[in-house]
Amino acid sequence: MRVSGTAALPLLFLAKPSKLTDMERPFSPSYTRNSAGDSFSSAQKVAQLNQWLESCAAEQHANRRLTPEELAQCPTELVVAYLKHQHYVFIKKRLPYLNYLVRNLHGHLSAAVQDLQFIFPIFLHDFIEHVYQEEDTLFARVLALENKQLDATLPSLADMARHHAHDDILRGVREMTHRYRIGKDVDLSEHVLLTALRLIDEEMAQHNRIEDEVLLPRAVALEAQLRLAE
Repeated sequence: MRVSGTAALPLLFLAKPSKLTDMERPFSPSYTRNSAGDSFSSAQKVAQLNQWLESCAAEQHANRRLTPEELAQCPTELVVAYLKHQHYVFIKKRLPYLNYLVRNLHGHLSAAVQDLQFIFPIFLHDFIEHVYQEEDTLFARVLALENKQLDATLPSLADMARHHAHDDILRGVREMTHRYRIGKDVDLSEHVLLTALRLIDEEMAQHNRIEDEVLLPRAVALEAQLRLAE
């Protein structure tokens, strides 16, 4: 059971192939956009992550996403790796699926969903930009702090945390569709799209909770310690 170098996965993320779906894809820290720049090259840190994976693993946790409470017990590097994996799933799985549903809408559609068809390409672009910016700024900075690297020229992470608490990439879509309300006599294709959007919104909400309740408070405290030590 190793983070890299083998196909084995910890029990926490293991699922039988017959039950494995896109919504339950196993987590692996190798699913990152900039894997060469990640901090998993250190053999010592990889060993530490493997120990944590082993300690967190449990049969009953297979086939579901981790909660903020569970990730709060894990090292910061593992939290970042998990969040990056979720980004991978959003961009490679969720968004293409939503795009397919939008492109195949037909029949009687509500005015809200017709508007959504028009702005959806903009939403896709903004979503992807948001994800990559978060990895290049927030995640990179948190990992640098873990390595005791403080850039005093940057604004404090406390300010970033306050801004992040109000960051809601799906707010416009949620409001446009009246919280994904399914009207009477709409086509089945609209019903499927709104249901998928609601589920992805719930998934994003948990993703944001992990950032707001686990990653950012930990990083803000570490940054404050490093600033005092200068």
